[in-house]
Amino acid sequence: MFLNYFIMAKFIQITVSGTVRTFSAENIITTERTAATTTVITYNHALSEFDVLTLTHSSDAATSRVVDAVNNAIFATHSGKYSPNSYVKVDLPVDVSTAVFS
Repeated sequence: MFLNYFIMAKFIQITVSGTVRTFSAENIITTERTAATTTVITYNHALSEFDVLTLTHSSDAATSRVVDAVNNAIFATHSGKYSPNSYVKVDLPVDVSTAVFS
């Protein structure tokens, strides 16, 4: 018996220093603000060197607007009707200068 199915990969897109970069929106454990200029996305990934994505951005001193924007994009990829390989651009309130996995 042949099983025919589609795997729908879900992605978020973040502009980093003027370049749009694409990151998985799947297997995310947490999104947290660790400092006024740092937001960390933690993945449940088999390879430990890709478990943590650190975004360095301009100051978001008063609130967690970056976390909210990332979480809203992640939620959007998992709701509604999407074709395989869905991409949702994160509408960030500040500029991101680096995005590094560790």
